[in-house]
This record gives sequence, structure tokens and C-alpha cells, in this order.
Amino acid sequence: MAVAGSVLICGVAGSTAAVGDSGGGKLAYEVHGARQRSWIVAEDLNGMNVRRLVPAAEHGWRSFDWAPDGTALSAERTAASGDLDAIVVASDGGASRIVVRVRRRMNIRTVRWSPDSGSLAFIREPSLRCSGGAVWRVRADGSQLRRVTRPAAARSTIVSVGDWSQDGQRLLYQATTYERGECGRPQYAIRTLLITIGVDGSARKVVTQVGDEVWDEAWSPDGSEIAYLTCVFHGELPCQPWVVDSTGAHRHRVGTPVNMYSALGLNWTHDGRGLFIPFLCGPRQCSPSADYCDPKTWSGGLRAIDVQTGHTRTVVSRVGCSSAALMAISRDGSLLGFSWISLQAYSTNQPLMLVGLDGSELRTVTAVPVPDVAGGRAKWEDVRAVYLP
Repeated sequence: MAVAGSVLICGVAGSTAAVGDSGGGKLAYEVHGARQRSWIVAEDLNGMNVRRLVPAAEHGWRSFDWAPDGTALSAERTAASGDLDAIVVASDGGASRIVVRVRRRMNIRTVRWSPDSGSLAFIREPSLRCSGGAVWRVRADGSQLRRVTRPAAARSTIVSVGDWSQDGQRLLYQATTYERGECGRPQYAIRTLLITIGVDGSARKVVTQVGDEVWDEAWSPDGSEIAYLTCVFHGELPCQPWVVDSTGAHRHRVGTPVNMYSALGLNWTHDGRGLFIPFLCGPRQCSPSADYCDPKTWSGGLRAIDVQTGHTRTVVSRVGCSSAALMAISRDGSLLGFSWISLQAYSTNQPLMLVGLDGSELRTVTAVPVPDVAGGRAKWEDVRAVYLP
């Protein structure tokens, strides 16, 4: 039985894993204390060393993420308007600092760490109109704040900063143009460009163009290819993975469409030979024709797709109306961290799951915050950031 401040790792599906065998991994999540203030709390996966990482925020935190080396955490602070008005970087075991602030009626989105954990890329945009957003970068200590791209034109927005190249010299992002008056609504996207650009703003390159919106994108580990998802707005959201050379050549589908109504995501395997992708579909069909989910016959989980052959294998699955949101991959690529996402009743209290690359050693991580860390009235909201060494 778990006690306050501990992490209980339970073996399931034949696992013989012991508590703390995940090699120093850690997670971070938001808790709410007295006077409606919230903090981010970090906790080692062995149940030790619970600590608060950021100052109290009146309106909460969103979209926080560990640096690739696990030494620091970035988080976006929520303003009273609901916009994200600041980026905070907290050294794990040291001080926190605000590295970017934006003025009123501006918003921050999709903060991404550089591979060397030294810089952040992000979108800064007006919160009340569909234009003017741009990709920016900043050092993790708050220095060298620079705009990388030109501001987006009318009826267009920079949807996301998808990834850094592994050498840290280029950024991948997408820019989408919408029908008039329909900005930000994927079903009204007219055109999306996948673009790479040098971190100094030079050598902008349009890699590919699609006729709607790209839902996710990721650079291969060696920088030679880019994977992305396109989804169709009908039924249960069938999505097609694609791969294109970083030069823009040899664009091709990878595998068959997958159903992703309850979870989106696209990640390369560390050797660059495959992609991890969540799915939700019937046990023998990837594009369900029905507009509902039967929990007795449907299943969901996480798959790996071989980029060269299209061969698909299931890493983890379970019967029911849920799929897997991949949250972390260990640095050696042998361990995956994910949470189940339910189609019928989305819950932010789903525990972290750990599984081996081949689907073995599946186990559950359950975290309980320490009350005195969160002001005496802690409420665990969600596992929002996971680091696996």
C-alpha cells in the first residue's frame, strides 16, 4: 500500500520489476494548495526526494517538460486571461527563473528543449487575432532571446514548433492558413507548410505542403527524415503517418491509417528505424466505420511501425475505449513511459505506465504528493512530465 510521498510500482502482466528499478527516473505534476495557488512537484520514481520546483502561481501551470538531460524543467505560467504569459525554467535541485515574459494579450505555445538542454524554442503570438505569431528561441538562463521566423501573415498561424534537429542547428515548425474567420479550427485549414529553418533565422526550407492541417511532426534522430501525421475529420479521426526526406524529397505513407480519436502522438525510435504511434480501433481493423466505441470489442494502445517496410507491431494494448499517450522514452531507447487516455471518460488522473520496447515488463507507477509540499491541501492533478534516464 502506498503512503504519502511514496511511489508504488506494481508488477502486472508477468512483470518481475522491483520498486526503483527504473534507474533514477522522475516525474513532475501540478498540485493545488491553499488560496487557489498551485505548484509543480517533482518526485523520483523510487519514491524518494519529493520537492517543489517552481514558485506558487495563482492561475496554474501548463505544458511543462523535462530537459533532455533531466537537469531542469520548463513550464508555462497561466495568466488570469487563460493565456500563457511566461516561461519558467527550474533547475532540479536549484533555483527557478522566468526566462521569457510576454505582455498582456500575448500568448506562449509549444515550448521545446534543444537536444543539449541549453536552449528553448517556442511560439509567441497575439492571443486575439490569427496573424503575427512567430518562432522564438532563448537560452535556458534567459539570455539571447531572439525571433527566428517572420510573423505569420493574415489568416495564418504557426501551429507548432515540432522539433529541433539533433545537432541543435535547425528547427522544424508548421505554418497553416485557414478559411476566413475560421483560424485555429483544423477542419477549415486550407494549407499547411512543414518548414525547417536555422536557429539564426537563415536557410528557410519548405519541406512539404498538405491541403489541411498537420497534427504532429518529428525529426528523425540522424536528421535525414521528418515524420508527420495528417488526420481526417470524420468517424473516429483516422490519421495517416508520413515520412519525407528533410530535403523535401521522397514523401511516402508509412503503414496504414490508424485511429487516434483519444490520443495523438508521433515519436521516432532511437535508432531511427521506426515510429511509435498510439491507436484506437477494433482488434482487426484500423479505420472503424462506426461512430462509437464498443468497449467489449474495441482495443487501443501503442504501436511501432518500421519506416522501411511498413511492418507494424503492437507494443502494448488493452480491450476498451482507450489508447496510449506516449510521455517519455529512456535515453537508451529501451523503456517507454505512457498513460492511458479514455475516449469515453477522459481523466487527468491516469497513472504513469512503464513498458519495455518489446512490450515486456509492463508496470504501473502511482504517485501520491506529500501534503506539506503543497501547503497542506494537495490534490494530484496529472502526471504531466516524465524523465527516463
